[in-house]
Amino acid sequence: MVKVHVEKECDCFKKSNYVNGQNYTSTNDALLHANLMKNYMNQNFCKKHIFTLEERENEIIITVKERGEERIVSCGGDIAFKLPPKID
Repeated sequence: MVKVHVEKECDCFKKSNYVNGQNYTSTNDALLHANLMKNYMNQNFCKKHIFTLEERENEIIITVKERGEERIVSCGGDIAFKLPPKID
């Protein structure tokens, strides 16, 4: 069994329909589910946090970090680059 675990349940996660600590029979199933969760949370939650994956033995952890002051520069179409904060 492989567990998908969110290390810190932010308010958006608590309000969502996601369940923390779900078990899967295979690593592939767990990774697929964890990636879908991570991508959804990064795109649809309040943008205060950045969610990433960390794989450990029999566990996949969705880590939560504070989102920095990032600038998004669009090059047209679907291509965008994240730049560090602008220093005046």
